[in-house]
Amino acid sequence: MEARRRRGPARHRLPAVGSSRAGHRCIRQVGHPERFTAAPHVRPGVRRHRAAALFVACWMLAGCGGDQIAFGASGAWARPTPAGATNGVIYLELSSDVRDVLVAADVPTDIAGRAELHTSDAAGGDGHQHGAVGSGTVTMEQVAEVVIEAGATVKFRPGGNHIMLVDLAGPLESGDTFTATLRFSSGRTLDVPVTMSDNPPR
Repeated sequence: MEARRRRGPARHRLPAVGSSRAGHRCIRQVGHPERFTAAPHVRPGVRRHRAAALFVACWMLAGCGGDQIAFGASGAWARPTPAGATNGVIYLELSSDVRDVLVAADVPTDIAGRAELHTSDAAGGDGHQHGAVGSGTVTMEQVAEVVIEAGATVKFRPGGNHIMLVDLAGPLESGDTFTATLRFSSGRTLDVPVTMSDNPPR
């Protein structure tokens, strides 16, 4: 008598991936259904608008957090003078966070008798002249003030605004330094180190 084969639990065959049963295709799904949520469809135009809005927002934030002009002076220098010279000139750059007006400059008495605000015109314009009048001549004029607008920088340089040192106590020698005090209509002051040099600082 043949031995009776033991039968285990009935096995159910799973449909193969891509096989069809009961008139429709069966696709095996692995993992949790919530992990396969399709990304929402976004129109290209909407994407462009979103990108543009992001760019504008970043630009505005950069503008708000950008560097702002601070109140101060930089690059102050004066040319060395020969023995016997009576006048000297200071050049520099002035910046202000708010509108302010430079009204006076003071220097040590061992440098000069006084300091004055001046402007010059290399084309030979009007005003108080320390030289001849005419085309191509240099004219200089003492001014009562120099206005600095908010967020602006005013350059004192040859051919323009400068601080005149009157009645030098001695020659200005290359490499020497001194401190000039600038006074503003707002009541603020600046102590500015001035270096004697043949050329402006870089």
